[in-house]
Amino acid sequence: MKNTIAYVMSRYPRITETFVHFEMLEMQRRGRRVLIFPLLLERSQVEHPQVEDMMASVVFEPFMSWAVLRDNVLSFVSSPRAYCAAIRDILSGTLGSFNFFFGALGVFPKSVSYARQAKARGVEHVHAHFVTHPVICALVIKRLAGIPFSFTAHAHDILIDTRMFDIKLREAEFAIMISQYNKSLMIKTFGLPPDQAEKMHIVHCGIDPDDFPAVPAPDNPIPEIACVASFKDMKGHVHLVEALRLLCGQGRTFLCRFIGIGPLEGEIRRRVEEAGLNDVVIFEGALSRPEVKKRLAHCDCVVLPSVVGRRGDHEGIPVALMEAMATQRPVVASRLAGIPELIEDGVSGLLVPPGDVRALAEALAKLLDDPALRRILGERGRETVVQHFNLKIETVKLDALFRRVS
Repeated sequence: MKNTIAYVMSRYPRITETFVHFEMLEMQRRGRRVLIFPLLLERSQVEHPQVEDMMASVVFEPFMSWAVLRDNVLSFVSSPRAYCAAIRDILSGTLGSFNFFFGALGVFPKSVSYARQAKARGVEHVHAHFVTHPVICALVIKRLAGIPFSFTAHAHDILIDTRMFDIKLREAEFAIMISQYNKSLMIKTFGLPPDQAEKMHIVHCGIDPDDFPAVPAPDNPIPEIACVASFKDMKGHVHLVEALRLLCGQGRTFLCRFIGIGPLEGEIRRRVEEAGLNDVVIFEGALSRPEVKKRLAHCDCVVLPSVVGRRGDHEGIPVALMEAMATQRPVVASRLAGIPELIEDGVSGLLVPPGDVRALAEALAKLLDDPALRRILGERGRETVVQHFNLKIETVKLDALFRRVS
């Protein structure tokens, strides 16, 4: 069928990857037929709107089944050289990384099956999100079905282990980098020649400002801070707890809502208790997008104290900050990676050095003490998102690239 795009991603529908979900919805609104080839299905009790509608577009195969085995036999018989070359190149390219090698070995059979299904369903182009195993799958589809592919690079996928990035870029029609920081990093890391550097285009992850309209400042008797983030070390909750402890030590009254789940939640709860902050920190758990909007509307400011994680991973440009800024909430964030491309310090938000607890506390105190500053930063923050991180505008850019290579 004409105008059919297949998206490949590690997991769907994943609550923390709203940007992929809403990008696909916007592609559909632009007249694209979207198919979804997830490597894993991940359902949860909390899901974003329209997930159930999108599930009708999901084409899923387990890692091994009779159907997957049949497709691999047929692919080998019909194109033995292409089949063997694909598995040779992928395994040799991932050799040396336990995670990448065995992950690639695991996804190869279902990728072969997806190649046959993509061709049978009239897929014209494949787009993978995250430059790890989803791009491996897209590369297999290209090798065996002749369908071109592209990919979007985010953060951990090009920070922790960059092996095969240059090969994937060479085989792709183009690559999307969500920030200039990421593009410059890849050019420097691989010494990419101009023709390869030109294949990388800046298209921001964005949000629909209509989905997060500006909301008047709340009239809270006690100021409220919100932190919307998974409990991972790179999100910096440890430093936020210490900053909140400093604020309490100054005699300030406030509430702080932690919105999200993750592997470090138990540790952060323990730190909150040890710091004597049980009365001021509220753990909200995972919330759907409508519920997040309600919390943003009710808070006075938003904080995301990101740092470089133990594995070397860190943020790209967090969508949670875009949502807060669109709602016209002032934000405090770290001067890290692509975040300064979203927030101009003192103009559309406040930036602090990563891991600097005292600077973080001072920035939060400045917002808590100054309603006029909160209003000005909130208004300018929304302007930034509407102009430069608008899902509709960014999807037009991506769709134009799809059309150029179709």
